[in-house]
Amino acid sequence: MKLSVNFYTTEQQQSQTIEFNPNFQTWLSRSPLFQIGEDQIHTLSLEGQDIEKPVVNLNKEVRSQMLDFLYNAIVSETKELLFQIEDLAIHDELTYRIDKLIAILDCVKNTQYQYLQRK
Repeated sequence: MKLSVNFYTTEQQQSQTIEFNPNFQTWLSRSPLFQIGEDQIHTLSLEGQDIEKPVVNLNKEVRSQMLDFLYNAIVSETKELLFQIEDLAIHDELTYRIDKLIAILDCVKNTQYQYLQRK
């Protein structure tokens, strides 16, 4: 099973999936990001079929809270990366975290996405 978050539009447009390694999933699931918003069952039209999924509605308040967390996390991880640049193992993990946080940030900023599914 791949670990990921999915972003969905209200239209029958393509969704965006961001996959993670297990270490990042553990770190992210313990972060405030996974405490923002509440999963609710919502019917989405995907590939011509109506499917019920537990999703977070990316309304203005939830989106704003997620953006605040993501901006702060990216700054914090970048700062940590710069302090730990000599340790290659830490460097790779922090670089991975920053990359995934930026990918999530880009999707949360995109107002076409109205729902997020955490897996």
